[in-house]
Amino acid sequence: NVSFINSLFQLLPQRKKYSLLIFVLLITIGSFAEVISISSTLVFAEMVINPDNINKYLNFLNIENLDQYSRSNILFFLASTFIIIIIIASFVRGLIVYFSLRLSYGIAHYLNLLTLKSFTSFKFYLKKKNNINNVLTNLQKNHDIGAVVNANTLLISSSIISLSIFILMILVDPYITIIVTAIVSTFYIFTAFLLKGRVNANSKNISEHLNKRTFQITNTFKLLKHIILNNLQERYVDKFRHLDYFIQRKTISNNLISSLPGLVIVTIIIAFIIIGISLLSLKLGNIVNEIPKLAALVFSIQRIIPNLQQIYLGYSRSRAHMHSAQDALNFIKSNKLKNYNTDNSYREKLKFEKSVKLKNISFKYDNNVIFQNTSVELLKNVHTVIYGKSGIGKSTLIDILLGIIQPSKGSTIIDNQELTKRNFINWN
Repeated sequence: NVSFINSLFQLLPQRKKYSLLIFVLLITIGSFAEVISISSTLVFAEMVINPDNINKYLNFLNIENLDQYSRSNILFFLASTFIIIIIIASFVRGLIVYFSLRLSYGIAHYLNLLTLKSFTSFKFYLKKKNNINNVLTNLQKNHDIGAVVNANTLLISSSIISLSIFILMILVDPYITIIVTAIVSTFYIFTAFLLKGRVNANSKNISEHLNKRTFQITNTFKLLKHIILNNLQERYVDKFRHLDYFIQRKTISNNLISSLPGLVIVTIIIAFIIIGISLLSLKLGNIVNEIPKLAALVFSIQRIIPNLQQIYLGYSRSRAHMHSAQDALNFIKSNKLKNYNTDNSYREKLKFEKSVKLKNISFKYDNNVIFQNTSVELLKNVHTVIYGKSGIGKSTLIDILLGIIQPSKGSTIIDNQELTKRNFINWN
């Protein structure tokens, strides 16, 4: 996961990197806002339970002439302040989610452009294993990169906010905090460990079947005439149906693995709170003085549980999309656009008056030798037919003549000027 993020970061433009820094700043503000909102819950509850504390807190804030305000006015002011703090904290949290989505899908969009640019590059053209299926599949898989980025940004933001809330809960009641944290952490760690293998297997299967599904679509398009004439529509649709249904089942499985633990843990925590309050009531008899502390703890738990679920969700979804995302990233890196540089001294069209010569050229794909010390001369205004069986090198010969690919040995001469990758653009 770390190597994936590092590789992705190297591909991003400077503007996207600045956006990541802004996101980190927003997370810091969000964690501070959460702490303030929970602290204000404790203060507000304490003032409501014991009105004498109102003067204490307001004097601490150097607010004078309190006698001219009624208790109801002061409580209304405090309640309004508390609500505003909660709204601001929720707004910042919403901004974090929004910015995370914009960042992740913005990266996916940028990678889509890189994929399409690589499709038009010479490097892609020279790799004979590449085809339109790879491009279409990886355009779809780029959204898995966006999903991984989104999962990791939410994981990081939720971790920082959860840590801030945890520290505050320790200050309020370390005993209850440690118990709740132990229960929740154990549950999520055990669940993640138990289901890790299933998520990885699903992720790998989805990635493989996305490739197969894209190939099935393009193959159906290529053979459309044959399919219609031979009434084979159902056979090809059925192949697609099986592939698509398989992807759907594995995707549902991963989403359930990501979402269901949150529902279970919320139920456990609610039951724990009810039992805890009941036991405290039986022990103390009157728990009125404990209400401010309980209110702060309950509010903290209500805030921290969704963040813990986001941490688990981010972890599981990151793993669920990792195989497809890694495939897409590898495709972009292996076909990274690298244009030929043109020399300023070759701005004018190359003159073609007499002939084009291939002198002692050699070329091979992998271990397949196409040309070996081959020489050809093509005269201007003379029609020349190039024929032969498939794979013999007709297209390769044209590519060498155009300068799109360079022979490993030998040269291409236009009249008396050699064609190179610096001036070939002026030949076409």
